[in-house]
Amino acid sequence: MKVRSLLGIVLLVSFIAGGAAWAFHDYRDLQMANSMRDRGDFYGARGLYYRIATDYSTSDSIRREAGYFVGFCNVRLNDHWAAIKDFNWFLKNFDNGNPAFIADAIFVLGRTFEVVNDYIAAKRCYYDCARRFPYSEFSAKSKDRLRMMGEYINFSVSSMNMADSNGEAAVEGSADSTQKVQIGAASKNDPFAGFEIDQAKVNRVNKFLMSVEKMENVDAAVRELAPEDGRLEVVKKGLSSLKEKNKFNNLHDAK
Repeated sequence: MKVRSLLGIVLLVSFIAGGAAWAFHDYRDLQMANSMRDRGDFYGARGLYYRIATDYSTSDSIRREAGYFVGFCNVRLNDHWAAIKDFNWFLKNFDNGNPAFIADAIFVLGRTFEVVNDYIAAKRCYYDCARRFPYSEFSAKSKDRLRMMGEYINFSVSSMNMADSNGEAAVEGSADSTQKVQIGAASKNDPFAGFEIDQAKVNRVNKFLMSVEKMENVDAAVRELAPEDGRLEVVKKGLSSLKEKNKFNNLHDAK
């Protein structure tokens, strides 16, 4: 009898522990991450958003919002290289017919590409956002960015992928060219709104990455990196790549 009772207690404890291990995230966790983000705790919020987004036992809508804000937090942390990876992951996993956060992600991905000087990729994102979501705030922002980059925008209905569109776009230059732009929550979803980019940091890291790629002026570029730059994943990978290249060159010279 005692053995059965003991076995029952062990099974109960195991069940409770297992349940805790498999507990899924819910809306309260998302709200907690949002609160951390609103307080400016982007490191903490990013970690919680990531755990929520990658918890496949959590509902799609909660994971979708969390997935978007992982990239948002990395932009605010001036880790634009990680943000590009985050938004690409988000679009790969959630651009599936549900438009929630998709226009936001495409536009912000474009802005992030622009920050790291990949202007071709940035333009591609802006055109995609403007064509697919013509009445969104991010479509208007995408067109503004394209104009600033010297691009002439003239989207006619026939040139758009209407299957992905939220409505018909007016042809710019016509009498009906003023779009009805939806302003509101989207403004809060743009991490670049009211945010000052650490351009010095971006320049240092971009210079380092370019130097490693071309293997030119590498020592000077490494010396210019700040200690905080070394915590970026893209810099860690660059240093690892540099180490491998130097090893290969030393072996080649030895022959």
